[in-house]
Amino acid sequence: MLALEPAPGSTLDINLAFHCLPKCKLSREKPVSWLPNPQQLQSEKMKIPQIALAALFLLGSIQAYAAGTQYEIQVNGLACPFCAYSIEKKFSKIDGVQNVNVELEAGKVFVDTADGVQLTEPQMIKLFKEAGFTYKGFRATPL
Repeated sequence: MLALEPAPGSTLDINLAFHCLPKCKLSREKPVSWLPNPQQLQSEKMKIPQIALAALFLLGSIQAYAAGTQYEIQVNGLACPFCAYSIEKKFSKIDGVQNVNVELEAGKVFVDTADGVQLTEPQMIKLFKEAGFTYKGFRATPL
């Protein structure tokens, strides 16, 4: 068995390059990193309760402002998790997008937007064409 361990105070980076599926046209290079030492891991563990409390506070705050729109978008060409990631990344650049959920098997992307934020047909056509997918249409539902 081969074990890779970074020297104390350093990190070990490996780049994994792969092509996920034959029908997927996206090729990804993804870095994999390990934290340098157990002390840093322990300090990260200590932050978890603080982060959890902050998340609960924010969740309660968001519920008060939950009005918005959910878009159900039909897309052709979604084949793998990296396809989903590329779509999520594109939507994260749009102001007011709160949540993106990709269902690969159904070929659907669900996007929640803040109140007053609207996604348009031309905007979706451009976004999916640039990402390498075929946009079919969407349905908007108030949250």
